Amino acid sequence: EAIRWAASPPQAVAPYDPAALDARIRGVAHGKKVLFVERVDAGEGREADEHTVAHLRSLGFEVTIADQTDPQTRANGEDLILISSSCSKYKLANKYVDTAVPLITLEGLYADALHLAGRDRYADYGEHGEEKESDDPPDNYLDIVGAWNPMAAGLPAGLVKFTEHPGVLKWARPTPDAIVIATLPNSPNERAIFGYPEHAVMADGFIAPARRALLPLDNPSFDDLT
Repeated sequence: EAIRWAASPPQAVAPYDPAALDARIRGVAHGKKVLFVERVDAGEGREADEHTVAHLRSLGFEVTIADQTDPQTRANGEDLILISSSCSKYKLANKYVDTAVPLITLEGLYADALHLAGRDRYADYGEHGEEKESDDPPDNYLDIVGAWNPMAAGLPAGLVKFTEHPGVLKWARPTPDAIVIATLPNSPNERAIFGYPEHAVMADGFIAPARRALLPLDNPSFDDLT
């Protein structure tokens, strides 16, 4: 598979254009079902969750909301699972790990349970800008290292402003099977945006039952995105 990928011609990636990007998404979103998993009684992040869901619906996705304590069967028949950073990894309790539905987690601290990275907090996954977690200051820039991939949405290689104001940025260290899109500035081993293709070898030797991706969006950050 690696040889086939390496020998294939590069896939054209359109330059970053928010309006054109939204138009492309709307072209494929109609009829697609998204399960948005959140902490229904969340305080911080509640408004951001509502705005995230509203944005997805505006693009044409059919969004169903599930609480973090709901059973994994809520994902049956869905096309995508999106896990909010308002969720607690302990309340999620390893749900959605083995479901054969593509998944994006905004909660970087759930990386170990999802096999996105190893189990050693602070070494395999962590966060910048959280006083109790890290000596690293808040930040709002990412370093795009996978501009060649469509997941980069046409953003150029190098530093890009991710949020308007410095805040918490989460990261993880995936296996070599992951496609890395962005790292934290000056921290090339701390990967902020990456994805595993279906059947990729993830942490602990786990085989991805469908695509898996990390996007480090802290609880209130949606409304602060650039």
